[in-house]
Amino acid sequence: MQEGLTSDALMGILKDHENNLWISSTRGLMKFNPVTEAIEVYDKSQGIQGSEFKYNSQIILNDGRMMFGGVNGLTVFHPDSIRYSSIVPRVVFTDFKIYDKSVVPGAKHSPIRKHINFTDYIKLNPRQSAFTIEFASLDFNTPTKNRFMYKLEGFDEDWIDAGNRTFVTYTNLDAGKYTFLLKGSNSDGLFNENPRKLEFRIFPPWYATKLAVILYVLSAAGLIWFYIKQREKQSKKDKLILEQKIEEAQAELKSKARELERQQEELRKRDEEEKDSKYYTEGIALLSDIIAKKRRNLGDLATGIISELVRYTDASAGAIFTVDDTDPQHIVLRATGEFCLSSDQEKNLIFEAGEGNIGTCYIEKQTLKVDNLPDGYIILRSGLGSVSLHHALYVPIIQDNLCVG
Repeated sequence: MQEGLTSDALMGILKDHENNLWISSTRGLMKFNPVTEAIEVYDKSQGIQGSEFKYNSQIILNDGRMMFGGVNGLTVFHPDSIRYSSIVPRVVFTDFKIYDKSVVPGAKHSPIRKHINFTDYIKLNPRQSAFTIEFASLDFNTPTKNRFMYKLEGFDEDWIDAGNRTFVTYTNLDAGKYTFLLKGSNSDGLFNENPRKLEFRIFPPWYATKLAVILYVLSAAGLIWFYIKQREKQSKKDKLILEQKIEEAQAELKSKARELERQQEELRKRDEEEKDSKYYTEGIALLSDIIAKKRRNLGDLATGIISELVRYTDASAGAIFTVDDTDPQHIVLRATGEFCLSSDQEKNLIFEAGEGNIGTCYIEKQTLKVDNLPDGYIILRSGLGSVSLHHALYVPIIQDNLCVG
């Protein structure tokens, strides 16, 4: 079908003196302007015999009138006698519906207090975001030919041609402010250029309000702060646990180290005891051998014993002093045997009880260790010469709790 034509079944065509083509069809009468290509359609409501015309049933009379025959009779008119309405119609809002239910003004929870045609501003909650606006044009010549154009600012980018449809529906609009604009025409297509306005404000759901967003931000900040504090607390706790474990591990290591040292000390003592026992056993065996060989001569026996003791202990020199109590009023300690002492030290080979380190050892019955002997006190003689000794060990000879040397 050619755009603008009501039907492809064309029954007849006549040309008027302005070269407009008048076309009858099975769906009304049409006027076609070849220059502008505009098409005007006429139907039964505008006075023609009906919508359906007969084929080739048309004629122009001498006075310029046109006749078109149809199933319900003749349609006779003069093209110049047709007048167009210049009255710009008003448009009105006739109804406002939410979810296809008419809103009663002033009712409980109703968004309007007056009839929709006398309302300029409407507030809607999130559950009222699907609504329908019904409207009409106050031109009653041919109401079915009245046309409308509308636009919802904030949603529609361009004007929308609604044709002769007298309502518009919007669903699931986002929260925000909108302005509905409406223009209407008369039956001849003349539009008013001052559209009616109807403003809307749709409120967001509670969870999308500014207060809710602020609460979300504060809650998120609080959760982040709480998380950070918990992490810090957990970090401190973990640190304390780690430090405790480290301390326990260190204590365990120290304990094991002390145990190892104790075991090593026991092993050392055991080795020393074994060494001392072996040393003592070997020394006893050596002394027993000396005594067996030199028991007939006390001097030789003492010299042999001290010689072997010096060598056995890796000392430099030594001597054995025994008690000479021939005169009970004058007890002296006399060198019975010596090893490597200088021959000119005879003055140091006899001591009275309590005299010098030897006399003191005898009186106190205790071992003395001296590390600061003066030069010449004890002189070591050898084939290489003589040298003063500065260290000495004095050991009492005890028999039956009596010191005998």
